[in-house]
Amino acid sequence: IGDAIEITRSPYDLLVMRDPKKPYYQILREKLKWG
Repeated sequence: IGDAIEITRSPYDLLVMRDPKKPYYQILREKLKWG
């Protein structure tokens, strides 16, 4: 899903879109890389 790559300003959205199999910091790092 391409929309999941978009950086959101809502912490809640980050939690909703995060992959439970990945650490939270890894999700943020991927968002920064693709953002």
